[in-house]
Amino acid sequence: MIKPAPLRPAVPRGFDLDDFTIDTAAGVVTCPSRHIARLTGNTDKKRAIFGKVCDGCPLRQRCTIAKNGRIVQIRPQHDLQAAARRQAATDPDWQADYRRWRPPVERAVAWIVARGNRRYGG
Repeated sequence: MIKPAPLRPAVPRGFDLDDFTIDTAAGVVTCPSRHIARLTGNTDKKRAIFGKVCDGCPLRQRCTIAKNGRIVQIRPQHDLQAAARRQAATDPDWQADYRRWRPPVERAVAWIVARGNRRYGG
């Protein structure tokens, strides 16, 4: 059980990836302002380029500072990662399990590190 890493927005206090509606099956991304862009690219990285639709958008300041508009990039495991973030944020059973198991695991890791059992590459 690992808590998903938080997403970082492109603009401080702005929109992150979860604020966009991403339909990987249909290959489209909808921004918070309801503009739609198609996903393109290979299987490793897919992108939705909003480009000119960002010009004059009232939400642009919370979305991007790029002069050519917002680009949303997703990885092959996007759907699984998004589901994990939703579960961690909304599922009370998951949250209870996480609170139950995190302290003992962190304590065990701290003991291992304190005893000099840390591996260094090199």
